[in-house]
Amino acid sequence: KVLGSFKFFSCKSSVLFSGMEENKEQSEKCRDLAKSYMKAGNYPKAIKFFEKSLRLYPLTGVQSMIDRCKREMSAPPASSSSSSSPSPSSPSGAGARRRSAAAQQATENRQRQESGAADVRDYTPAQATVAESVRRASKSPRDAHYKVLGVERGASDAEIKKAYRRLSLKVHPDKNPAPGADDAFKAVGLAYATLSDARKRQIYDATGDVDPDNSAGSAAAQNPFAGMRRQGGGMHGEVDPQDIFNMFFGGGVPG
Repeated sequence: KVLGSFKFFSCKSSVLFSGMEENKEQSEKCRDLAKSYMKAGNYPKAIKFFEKSLRLYPLTGVQSMIDRCKREMSAPPASSSSSSSPSPSSPSGAGARRRSAAAQQATENRQRQESGAADVRDYTPAQATVAESVRRASKSPRDAHYKVLGVERGASDAEIKKAYRRLSLKVHPDKNPAPGADDAFKAVGLAYATLSDARKRQIYDATGDVDPDNSAGSAAAQNPFAGMRRQGGGMHGEVDPQDIFNMFFGGGVPG
């Protein structure tokens, strides 16, 4: 009996340790993504990912980086009696140039996508099928997020992560040029963002709101991408689908 109890305790400890290690890995990815935003001068988004990193695992130095971002945000802008524009050689001027270049690049990418100039690639029937299948699942009147990821309602966090990792690669617009792949990619990202967060998942299971942080009642239920509106380069009030993808694959699309 004592031996049986010891085996049970050892097994339980092993599962707990494995879960902590997985959380630590995700925490490190969030921290690294936050550092890239901090370097680019996007302090609000950096703080969001630093705080998410802390919730997953208390990595050393993350809180100090949050404090640093907050100090940068609260610092008064540099003033000049000769000009209201920052000097190109000043740190603030360099940050402004980086943000401007990033915004211009994002605009050009969006314009190319909207014009269809970048979407003349051939696609296979399988690529079209998976994109359309995800889009149809996202419009399901019940359990749409679960159907998008192809998991059961009682799926574990590990099963949800595995489903996202597999499906996001199949519908990522850089790998799947089929019509509707972009919407499918957004649906997969929104499904993961909701089901991987315990609070959002509880609200979703109880109310059916596809995006608990951004939904507006029945209107959100009719439009599965309502919470994915882009504002200033990201989703309104939440992480955009590309950010989630970058957390899993380090900012690149695996070959």
